[in-house]
Amino acid sequence: MSGSFKPPWAKLSKQVTSSMPVQEILRTASADYEVVLSPVQVENLTTGRFHTVEDRFVTGRFNYKTGYMDNWEVVKGRYEIIPNSTIVNKALTLAGVDGLEVDSAGILDNGRKFFVVISCEDRIISGELFKMYIVVMTSHDGTSPISYYFTPVRAITRTVYRLDTDASPFVKKKHTPNTEEWTAEAAEVREKYSEWLSEFTKTLETHREEIMSEEKIDTALEAMWPISNADTNRKLRHRDDVIDTVKKLYRAEYNRERTGMSKLSILSAVFDYYDNYRNMDEDSMIQQSLEMDNYSYRQKIKFSALLKELN
Repeated sequence: MSGSFKPPWAKLSKQVTSSMPVQEILRTASADYEVVLSPVQVENLTTGRFHTVEDRFVTGRFNYKTGYMDNWEVVKGRYEIIPNSTIVNKALTLAGVDGLEVDSAGILDNGRKFFVVISCEDRIISGELFKMYIVVMTSHDGTSPISYYFTPVRAITRTVYRLDTDASPFVKKKHTPNTEEWTAEAAEVREKYSEWLSEFTKTLETHREEIMSEEKIDTALEAMWPISNADTNRKLRHRDDVIDTVKKLYRAEYNRERTGMSKLSILSAVFDYYDNYRNMDEDSMIQQSLEMDNYSYRQKIKFSALLKELN
């Protein structure tokens, strides 16, 4: 996984390479399973008979360890299963653009989601080394289409950065079985990645240049964790603990002492908190840092937007 560097999701994935055959990548990632649609049946409580529900199916896979189906979500008949092999092929097609490299792959939520990670060229931004990735992911429970997530990781803290910028940090696509379209899709993703990277770099450099006084830091943290929401002693203690943790991270050698009393320092502290210090299990924190459209992602975007408004 990018040499000796281990990204936060290394625990939830396996190292693979662009030179590996598709089936080998799937086997390595424990993703060589077939997703199927099973008809939904309900019991008539009066007669005891089962009836098939029209136009409703359950996504799932056969679990060879238990001998039973792992059933996931109910979907309509128009739902189209996207095989994990399609995601691998799309990732390999993208990795052929500008020398990008397939890096790792894995499953989430017992197979409901499958992802392949592509490593991009490292970047030095505002004096910080960022390991750059594109995560290609799909779900088998109807929650999201094929998604390309642009995922920068600050190397020193292994923290994923999500910024409020004018360029979208992701591309979402429907299933395109025509392999000729994959090349055009890969070129589009690469173009969108370049647009996003430019905005990401500009935003970080601006945050590095702008000084944050202690008063402004308190204002920003109050907006993130308002005392008005702490309406019980337990919530108040939790809020105080969170803010204390963030301030300790802000004062750490790898934040304020490294990037000064800047917006970048407090931004890094908040992101470090969400990825590494929240009161939740490690695997859940890792998964939230890897994906988008979740609480951690929304909070990072919220704080980034707050900093842009503070002058």
